[in-house]
Amino acid sequence: WLAGRMLGGKGTFTSTMRGFGFAHSAYAILLLGLIPSLRPLASLLAVLLSVFGVWIGAAEAHKTRGWRTALFPVVAVAIAVLGLALLQQLVAGAALTLESIAQALGIAP
Repeated sequence: WLAGRMLGGKGTFTSTMRGFGFAHSAYAILLLGLIPSLRPLASLLAVLLSVFGVWIGAAEAHKTRGWRTALFPVVAVAIAVLGLALLQQLVAGAALTLESIAQALGIAP
């Protein structure tokens, strides 16, 4: 949703998630994995179709066209990486704070 908004899309969070939901129906192909010889092919096909479906679904939900649609996955991955890095820093800061409080209370050395 955030990637779509950054690219000038007008879609809502709900419409974006609806597109994601429909796109993930591609995982029904994993049922072919019940046949052992088709399991690797089914897994690969399900992932590829799901990623493509999410890309097209999000682009349609936000009504992006042209280069914005092509750039959609790049922006989405960049946001995910930056978000995870930010979360890691927040957790490290919280751990340092708790450690400092424990030392001040004499609970930790």
